[in-house]
Amino acid sequence: MYRSSKLQTRQSIPYGDGAPSTEPNNGMRNRSLFDQQNEEVTSALGQKISALKSLTIDIGNEVRSQNRMLGEMDSELDTSSGFLGNAMSRLKKLQRANGGSITWKLLGFAFLVFIVIVLIIKFK
Repeated sequence: MYRSSKLQTRQSIPYGDGAPSTEPNNGMRNRSLFDQQNEEVTSALGQKISALKSLTIDIGNEVRSQNRMLGEMDSELDTSSGFLGNAMSRLKKLQRANGGSITWKLLGFAFLVFIVIVLIIKFK
């Protein structure tokens, strides 16, 4: 009785393609198959990791490039704000020298230009 149940157990163990085997080196064949599958999966994983590494390097390069451009824009804006500050201070000096009449002249000119633009757009 013991012997027949042991024989049935050996015959019902699948290997590789799922067929039962009674070969004595069945374990070696399974191990070899698992090792081969493990190598394939490891290779695929290595390729994916390489792709991710390349993508990460590209993202890092792009971030450095964007930071450099932002730094350049910041320095250009600082220069522009300096020019604008100088122009405003000269305008204030001019306003004080003329007693404020220049402000009314500038506002009147801006209003006149606005009216002319509205009329041009309206009659086109």
